[in-house]
Amino acid sequence: MGSMALGLFATLLIGTIFETLGQYTGWALLTEVAGYAKGCTGAALGIAIAHSLQAPPLVMLCAAVAGMMGNGMAATFGETTLTAGPAGAFVVCIVAVVAAALICFLLPDMIQLVDNMIGILTENDKILK
Repeated sequence: MGSMALGLFATLLIGTIFETLGQYTGWALLTEVAGYAKGCTGAALGIAIAHSLQAPPLVMLCAAVAGMMGNGMAATFGETTLTAGPAGAFVVCIVAVVAAALICFLLPDMIQLVDNMIGILTENDKILK
C-alpha cells in the first residue's frame, strides 16, 4: 500500500497543491499543470505498484496503461454514475502485473515448445522442407 501512496502523492496531491496555488495567485499556468498532474494519477499508481512488485520494465509500462484504465473506470446505476478512481487502479494494476509476470514466466517455454513442434514436423514431413 506504500507504493500507492507514492503514486498518489506524486500526482493527485501535487496537482491539488498546484491548483490551490494557481487559484490564489491567479496564474493560469499552475492551474493547467495541476490538471495534467491529476490526469496522470492512474499511470503513476500503475508504475508505483508494479515497481513495488518488482516487475520488469515492460510490465511497468503496461501497468501504467492498466492504471489509467482502472482509474477512469465508471459504472452507471440508474441516474448515479460511480467512478473507480485510485481503488480501481489499484485492483486493475495488481491483476495486470500478476498476469504479465505469468506470461513472461511461461513465454520462453512456449517458444521452445513451438520450436520443437516445428522441428518435428519438418523432419517427418517432406512437404515442409
